[in-house]
Amino acid sequence: TITERLAHELAQPTDQAPDWSELQWQLARAVAALHGVSPLLATTLKWQGPPAWRSFLESQRTHVASRHRRIVALLEQLDTRSREEGVALVGLKGTTLHRMGLYRAGDRPMADIDLLVHPDQAARATDVLESLGYSSAHTFESWRHKLFVPESRQVHNGVGEHSGNYIKVELHTRIAEALPLRKYDLTGSIYPRSPHPGLNAYPSRAALLTHLLFHAAGAMVVRAVRLLHLHDISLVAAQMSDFDWREFQEQGGWWALPPLQLAARYYPSAVPASVLTGLSDRCAWNLRRRARQQTLSEASFSYLW
Repeated sequence: TITERLAHELAQPTDQAPDWSELQWQLARAVAALHGVSPLLATTLKWQGPPAWRSFLESQRTHVASRHRRIVALLEQLDTRSREEGVALVGLKGTTLHRMGLYRAGDRPMADIDLLVHPDQAARATDVLESLGYSSAHTFESWRHKLFVPESRQVHNGVGEHSGNYIKVELHTRIAEALPLRKYDLTGSIYPRSPHPGLNAYPSRAALLTHLLFHAAGAMVVRAVRLLHLHDISLVAAQMSDFDWREFQEQGGWWALPPLQLAARYYPSAVPASVLTGLSDRCAWNLRRRARQQTLSEASFSYLW
């Protein structure tokens, strides 16, 4: 109930605060943190709610803004060092969304910095990160990425974001997700056609939207999608031209329908109906039917069962 109400309030704010108990307001803080939207709610909601709720949202926005300044400084260092070393990096997801101006400082939490590098330059990219005090010596390497952390790692406990928490860097040599039946690789659609040393953008808005949907599809498999994922998708979708949508439809596979359908449930004006119809033709009938009915709370950690 709380998840669905906050999702609709973020997408289409109302003037009336929910009539919740003290316990429900406490749970609302957990839901907002879990879905990564506390700072967005601080500036989007038209109602105040109890003092503890309002204080939590404003505190989260302050923490996220402070942390964002640290992330920007690190990205500038990465850009400079990778230019010097001739390494082309692609700043993924949140990095690009901020650079496009879709978010202001303090709007969107970023737990880490995601970077894509060509496999031939992975060793040099590692050297760049190590020159900035980052190491993967005591972390794990998954089939999707290699994790780098700073030597000094502060962690502050509590609900939500904290400006003092250390910044992780995930270095990807491919963009892949374990979707039902097999793994899918989308690197060819994400990596720039003519990359230059330093931080690169996605080759197009369609490529960015494709990656956001691909990531959300992977999260939906394990019921880990977040409201922030849907908000990201809605912002980029609203920027798409007819040409962008045609390019997207050439790239998007059957897996794009469930997350795009879920985003359209809460942000109906962001996604053209013709795009959903076109994707439906590529999607198996049982998944297509499920996608029409699924809600955010069912596809996320809010579904406690």
